[in-house]
Formats: sequence, structure tokens, C-alpha cells
Amino acid sequence: MTNIDDEIRAALSAEEMAELEALTGEQGIFDMIGDSFRSKMRYWVLFLWAYMLTAFGFAVWATVRFLQATDTKELAVWGGLWLILVLAIMLGKIWYWMEVNKNTVVRELKRVELQIAFLAKSVAQQK
Repeated sequence: MTNIDDEIRAALSAEEMAELEALTGEQGIFDMIGDSFRSKMRYWVLFLWAYMLTAFGFAVWATVRFLQATDTKELAVWGGLWLILVLAIMLGKIWYWMEVNKNTVVRELKRVELQIAFLAKSVAQQK
């Protein structure tokens, strides 16, 4: 596989090589999170973050109320509310990490498409 990679790199101009390097660099977690805010789903991502932060705030509030409760009925209500809020946060996090994973896969597909386009261009120039 390194042979084809070497052939692709040899066929690229400096500008094309810089474009390919921008896509092939390994992303860290903060880069992936930042990319999610620049994707087509950015408004949904912003809504989800606001939703999860709000749910977290209410979960903390429910925890405090649960710890202050004296009646069994109050304990059940605040504990149940806390459970629902934590499950809502977990659901949001699962959706969000699926979105981050999708963005990563799309990035890799674009990288492969770019390599194929550069290779096709170099083959066409050699003929």
C-alpha cells in the first residue's frame, strides 16, 4: 500500500500536496468537536449542547432536592426525575458521538476521493 501512496505523492504538485496533508493529518478530540460545530448539522449540535447543559443543570437541582427530601414520596419523585434527566443526557451524548463519528468517516472519504482524483489526473497527464 505504501507503493501507491508514494506514487500519489510523487504525482502531486506542491499545492495539491498541501491540500492532501490538510486532510490526512490525525485529528484530536477537540478538532473533532470543533468540526461538528462547522458541519451542516451545526444548528442541531448547538441545540443539543444547550439541551444537555440544561438537562445537566436540572439533574444537579434534582440531586440536591433528592438529598434534602425527608418523605419517601419526595425521594421517589426527585430520584425518578434525576433518572429521566440522566437518561436524556445519555441519549444526547450518544447522538452527538454518532455525529462526530459520521463527520470523521466523511472526512476520510473525502481524503480517498482527493487521492483518486490526483491519481487520475497524474495518469491522464502521463498519457
